[in-house]
Amino acid sequence: MNNFLKIVAITAILAVAANGQAPRVDAASSGVQYDQLVKLVLGSQATPEPGSFEPDWQASMNAIQSANNQPQHHGLFGNIMNSLNQAKNAMSIFQTGMPSTEYYWNGWERADDPGTQTATITKPQQHQIILLDLKNKTYRIEDTTVHPMTFTPPPYERPQGPSGSPPPSPQPGTAKVKITVSTTSLGSKVVGGQQADGYKFDFKIASTQATGSCTNGTFETAMIVWDSRLPEPKLASVAGPPIVRRPPAPNPELGSFKMGCKPTVTARTHIGTSPPSNRLAMWQLVALNAGAQTSQGSAQGGFSTMIERGNVKTLGPGDANLFEIPAGFTQATPSPSP
Repeated sequence: MNNFLKIVAITAILAVAANGQAPRVDAASSGVQYDQLVKLVLGSQATPEPGSFEPDWQASMNAIQSANNQPQHHGLFGNIMNSLNQAKNAMSIFQTGMPSTEYYWNGWERADDPGTQTATITKPQQHQIILLDLKNKTYRIEDTTVHPMTFTPPPYERPQGPSGSPPPSPQPGTAKVKITVSTTSLGSKVVGGQQADGYKFDFKIASTQATGSCTNGTFETAMIVWDSRLPEPKLASVAGPPIVRRPPAPNPELGSFKMGCKPTVTARTHIGTSPPSNRLAMWQLVALNAGAQTSQGSAQGGFSTMIERGNVKTLGPGDANLFEIPAGFTQATPSPSP
């Protein structure tokens, strides 16, 4: 992906954040369980539609079971056969979706992965992450206060020319850049066993009539979401040091061009009915399509990510044992230090 497509992708993310859902708030009292499928849809495939969770879930579980039941071969040729089978299984799961079962209650989260036969329990208030090996009945506990998650921004590097010489003077150029943003309502229907409201969000940026250092290209993202009437579950917030975030550039779309390029930007916005915040999405599709003019000619491609959910159940205090180490599990032996 060239510089134009990288920057406009960031622009799209900023636009979604500005026009999408409100920041999340804790709702520790809500408890819910659901099955989930995550798929990657290539641009050549037909655009999927919601409403087929049960057969999709069964197809995914069948693919997982088939992969787990395959015998392991030995020897040189056996290893080659194992590698081929793994590639075949990965392609099957790629098509049917990656399944998981998600649990939320009391600000805690549990995620079961039937593919690896593992589960991860996260308890922010206790600063614990419990890792369960469901096949071997072992567990590990990670203390998040000992190994906190940190983020270090990449260092800024001043552009340089060959052999560290000053970069060449920027070549002037012009282009016409058009940004279009719109949201629409798709009505209501039952999705994944829940009454849901549908919304579509479109963001498109197109550069045309480029000269000099400017570049012709397009980037488009469309998001379709069907939100249930249920509150969106989430982890509990834990007090910690404030996170300092660098504010976005005032005109991020201008960063999609090389130095010296001075595009003329116009925007058209049509904001219709927007989705309410903090609703559990039963189905979501995010499609990305991009094209650019290169020295070898025009290049274009795209893909979509899809999330399907179903089999929703309500959780309460009687389900607290789901977030504990099961009886009969033993602590896993730590790996030896290198």
